[in-house]
Amino acid sequence: MTEEDVRKEVARLRTLTHLELKEEYERTFGKPAGMLGEIFLRRRIAMRHQEKMFGGLTSGETSLLDRLAKRDPHVNAKVKVKSARVYDKKVTLSGKVAHAAVRAAALNEERLREA
Repeated sequence: MTEEDVRKEVARLRTLTHLELKEEYERTFGKPAGMLGEIFLRRRIAMRHQEKMFGGLTSGETSLLDRLAKRDPHVNAKVKVKSARVYDKKVTLSGKVAHAAVRAAALNEERLREA
């Protein structure tokens, strides 16, 4: 696969429907896409094609990222987020999503106090 092939493939991905992207994801990754959105699917498939062309992370780089992640208290934290405005139930999140959710909840609380 050449760089031009990758560019053409990325351009082709822009023309696919959500259902076609799900099928492409399954062919590319060997597992169903589930409830993933169109934009995420398009980006993830494009990244895989670029990874094949330019190479992925080395095992040393992967190990370094794993070690750094283990040191970060936010990465493996389990956080329960409750927002009465959006959901009437608790949602359990983890990793970066939890960190972002906690920050968003704190900002939302500040805005409500100011109002």
